[in-house]
Amino acid sequence: MTINNDIKVCPVKMEDKAYSDKVSKMINTAFRSSESWTRDSAVVGVDRISKEGLNELIDNSGKDRLLYAFDNNAVIGSILIKEDGLLSMLAVSPDYQSRGIGGLLVRESIAYMELVLHMKLAKVHVFQCRPELLSWYQRIGFEDNGEIIPFPDKSILIVDEAPLAPITVKVVDLNDLKYVTAATTVVNNAYRSEGGWTTEQHIVSGQRCTEEDMTKFITKNGKPNTLLFALEQDNVVGTVQIQPSHEASSEAEVGLFSVSPLHQSRGIGGKLIRQAMSEMKILGFSTAVMHVLENRPEIISWYKKLGFQETGERIPFVWPEMLKIKDLHFLTLKKAL
Repeated sequence: MTINNDIKVCPVKMEDKAYSDKVSKMINTAFRSSESWTRDSAVVGVDRISKEGLNELIDNSGKDRLLYAFDNNAVIGSILIKEDGLLSMLAVSPDYQSRGIGGLLVRESIAYMELVLHMKLAKVHVFQCRPELLSWYQRIGFEDNGEIIPFPDKSILIVDEAPLAPITVKVVDLNDLKYVTAATTVVNNAYRSEGGWTTEQHIVSGQRCTEEDMTKFITKNGKPNTLLFALEQDNVVGTVQIQPSHEASSEAEVGLFSVSPLHQSRGIGGKLIRQAMSEMKILGFSTAVMHVLENRPEIISWYKKLGFQETGERIPFVWPEMLKIKDLHFLTLKKAL
């Protein structure tokens, strides 16, 4: 999750009104586009802000303070500091999401609040039906104080805090061939698009999985690999595969692990891994094995929270011709079941 050194966060100035048309479109895309993990189009039925609304915020910057994230001369993110300490309108262009820019905007706005505005408390409001956003804010230091407040303008709500559908995890069977295209898309979007925190787009070229691969995984499930799907109602939102180890009969590898970028930070990944480990025990394995690219410390840290430990083993990447970064290896992590 690296941030380009050219990305800077700055308070908006009057001359930045020149960007208002493009910035309003960027903000509305971040909140309304299906490509954005911060979208709330299922809840709110109008654009987040207009060009005129942005210009009004800039004109009244003595009250509320607007900050932009710039990549050179392009605005790729925004955040608004309200006079009561509320952080609002946090938006990052979908093309730049999952690169740590949202966290950068929050950290810079809090520093600005402390050093310039002399505020001591920052707060955010999150829809109850977006637990993945609540989880994200908690990871960067916010605490849930239990307060529930009504949405200020219910006339623009599509649903009033509708709960998310439950996630189920199941071992696939032949009836799941209907999900081949959807499951393949989930895997490739998780690993090859900019939308997911597990993306390897900047590291590995080519598709992670083809529909032909997925069809074989389902039709030959259990011979020897076992594939599981995470489903939200009738939609595939994640995958994981149990792969018996070639080195030790008591060990099984966790493979083809993916969660749709549009459903990440909802605990689905952890649910998939835990269910996979339960299936491993049923199948007679005593150790779960995970291979993680050595230049992904944030992913290694996430697996350690699930109980995996580094073994010190370092193995070559399976398909070196696909690497964009040469001489990159996997680290081996293991967990006793």
